[in-house]
Amino acid sequence: MKRHWWMAGLTVLVMLLGLPMGVMQAQAPVPGGDLEVGEAQAVIAGGSLTYSFTYQGYLERDGGPANGNYDFIVTIWDTGAAGMGTQIATCSDPSSSLINHPVVNGFFSFHLIPNISLANVFNGNERWVQVQVRPASAGAYTTLPRQPVAGAPYAWGLQPGLQVDTLYPGSLVTLKNTYSSGTTAGSALVAHSQAPTVPTIHAWHKGDGPAIYGYTSGAYPAVEGFHGGEGPAVGGYGSSTGSGVYGSTSSNSWPGDAGVFGRSTGRAPGVHGENNGASPNAGPGVLGKSTAGAGGQFEGGFAGIFAVASGVGSKYAGGFYNSTSTPSSQYDAAVWMENTGSGDLIWANGNSSSDTDVDFRVSANGYVYADGTFTSPAADFAELLPAVEGLEPGDVLVIGLDGQLLRSSAAFEPTVVGVYSTQPGFLGGADATACYGDKVPLAVVGIVPVKATAANGAIQPGDLLVASEVPGHAMHAGANPPVGTVIGKALEALPDGEGVIRMLVTLQ
Repeated sequence: MKRHWWMAGLTVLVMLLGLPMGVMQAQAPVPGGDLEVGEAQAVIAGGSLTYSFTYQGYLERDGGPANGNYDFIVTIWDTGAAGMGTQIATCSDPSSSLINHPVVNGFFSFHLIPNISLANVFNGNERWVQVQVRPASAGAYTTLPRQPVAGAPYAWGLQPGLQVDTLYPGSLVTLKNTYSSGTTAGSALVAHSQAPTVPTIHAWHKGDGPAIYGYTSGAYPAVEGFHGGEGPAVGGYGSSTGSGVYGSTSSNSWPGDAGVFGRSTGRAPGVHGENNGASPNAGPGVLGKSTAGAGGQFEGGFAGIFAVASGVGSKYAGGFYNSTSTPSSQYDAAVWMENTGSGDLIWANGNSSSDTDVDFRVSANGYVYADGTFTSPAADFAELLPAVEGLEPGDVLVIGLDGQLLRSSAAFEPTVVGVYSTQPGFLGGADATACYGDKVPLAVVGIVPVKATAANGAIQPGDLLVASEVPGHAMHAGANPPVGTVIGKALEALPDGEGVIRMLVTLQ
């Protein structure tokens, strides 16, 4: 019996690439007549973009072109060996069925669509087309040898390891997805990698612009990273003066439209900043700057700022610094706190791992609680009281007829009440602004500097002091001073003249 030959050509992804494909050949006996050798040529498919690929062939029978209808089964495999490998997809032709398909003057053509996504079929690995054929509704199918799927020369670059190196002045790759119906729209770019130590997307820029740039006019981020392991979802590296990660926004919306936005739904931080440089040249893990508003704003259900200092040294342990020259207001403070919830302003724990063992606390209404001792270089307790103008620290003060404090001016004045405190260790009667207004701090307990005179004799440590005729000055009380005139006890000597000595306030 005469051998029968079947020849078929294959054009793959022509509609996507617009480039001719290589000639593909297959041969096997075909029942139902004598099929002679023919040739298949790849043809450039025209028209608009479709999700099919073209398969064309030429069939001869009994020395001439075949005519009639034939049944075809077309499948795609991952190997060329007959009966081996895994079937990747089954193909169909929605425009012209593969069953009872016409062959005219030896030519036939399919527009094949795999039953799965083209991206999952042609992903850079080897692919082979297997054709089974029979005369229409006549007998069993004959399986022809599998034919390799070949790409056009430029399409070869799309295999793994793609590299484009050119002086083209525009963007090398532009991806757009304009589908925007509901929540089913897909991303313009999706990248997956299982490499253990390298990023899924690596970008490098030699100029002044960013290595990766994202723009969005919607509510979702232009660049988003998700990581299920231990590393960062989005990584940035900056050398010299460049930034590792750069974000910019011109939106006036607050607070969501941020230049850089981080979100966490677990215990991990939404934004993590780390600096592993060596002291003293190491910078902060996170730096916030502003030319008008706050350098940083922190809002939290648990704490606005939770800070832990684990460094060694007295200079670089941590703290807050402010160099602004803004006129006096809440904005010129190194630390400005506001709590509109039910919690405290400050909750500090020093040496205990317990969340409830608080060493220092400032409540939202201004009450201060501490486990330790309050210490200060100053050594007196003072009260803010209304006073006349022109008084000075160290002045001996008396109560005037209008209830205001004024400078003493007579010896042994019974209305004497104390001394104008130079630097009170504790100040009562002050509000949160610590603004004195028309008041002065009157030292009523403790040690305070006082103006003194030796007009009533030299002053020795331990002598009782009273008001003198020298305005605002204390003097030696002598023996048996009148009750209510003693303001304190000298802690330093004043042999003669006038000066300032330390005095223990002991009103009598």
